[in-house]
Amino acid sequence: MLPDGWCCYLLLCSDDSYYSGITSNLLHRIRDHAHGRGGAYTKSTKPLALVWYALERDRHSAAKREPQIKNWGNEKKKKLASGDQLFAGVGTSVWVSLG
Repeated sequence: MLPDGWCCYLLLCSDDSYYSGITSNLLHRIRDHAHGRGGAYTKSTKPLALVWYALERDRHSAAKREPQIKNWGNEKKKKLASGDQLFAGVGTSVWVSLG
């Protein structure tokens, strides 16, 4: 079950890259991405799965976390998505297929 409220989230894309975004309705937003109605990046690089999310207290908090994650390299994002101990207590690792 996906949470309600503001979230920062991470998608795994078909080229093994990651896409980070924010939303107030995670289920609706990942459906948008799955149907080609997400961000410009995921329109051209198909998202495969939701792999991580963090419920935030408000839009401002989600918006602060997103650029932090966007600036990380692929390996660090992969560790976040896999639930690496380095990120214990930071969000939730999941695998929700978008295909």
